[in-house]
Amino acid sequence: MGIDEDVSGLISAQAHRLLGHVFLDLARPHAALAAYKRTLELRQELDGVDAPPVADVCDSVACSYTEIGNIEQAFEYLEKATTIHNTHDPSKMMRTLAIRAMACLRAGHPGDALAAIRECWRLQGKTQKDIETSSYPKHSGDIMLLARILWLQDNKAESQELVSRTVTMRRGTFGENGGPRVADSLFTLARILEDVGELVLAAKLLRQVVEMSGDAPEMRPHKARAFWFSANVEAKIGGDEAKVVELRNNARAVRQTIEDREWPDDETDAAFMKLVSWMLW
Repeated sequence: MGIDEDVSGLISAQAHRLLGHVFLDLARPHAALAAYKRTLELRQELDGVDAPPVADVCDSVACSYTEIGNIEQAFEYLEKATTIHNTHDPSKMMRTLAIRAMACLRAGHPGDALAAIRECWRLQGKTQKDIETSSYPKHSGDIMLLARILWLQDNKAESQELVSRTVTMRRGTFGENGGPRVADSLFTLARILEDVGELVLAAKLLRQVVEMSGDAPEMRPHKARAFWFSANVEAKIGGDEAKVVELRNNARAVRQTIEDREWPDDETDAAFMKLVSWMLW
């Protein structure tokens, strides 16, 4: 993927930002960061350093830093975006607040994350209850974020219920085997079930992710991750050691087919988690 730099500034800015969005979905946050920073340069040239479109790009830069795990830099750009919105129209900072919630969650501060996402919903005229019970497909990402906040707060039952809802919502939008977002919801649900000791159910959901992934290139990160964590669950169940080894080997083999990986191929849970974006909205 590339962009002809001879095109006009506005079109180039829009193209770089879209490219950043693609890279984020492909779990390539460093590539996304480069695309977003180029977008930021172009928007500042076009609109000035404190224009609302610049704040929108600062949000994207913050999102990529959050995906990378550099929370300090993420908050720096979120503050820039907040300052611009407060100067122009504070009611327009819904996206800034949503990404702030994600950054707070990644920093291990679920209370701050919940406060930020609730303020985001308030600016949209919504309550937490409205979001929890919504059937609007775009709210599935918000529900996933809320579920992960509650999970970190040890409210596992409600978290499990909310993630289960996103599986249904995303399948309604993308189909039964509906690609990365369905797979991510199933994987997260499996991790919660593992956390509460429902190992057999967790193993079943991870197998679903493997089966639904097939050989589609965009599903290979999800397949590799599901294989790796299936091995973890199988080991906890006390399954056959040969099966655990086979699952880990499958995970490694699938990982090798993923192009343009940004992270080292370490033999850790964290390394396999990084194959998929930290947060798929």
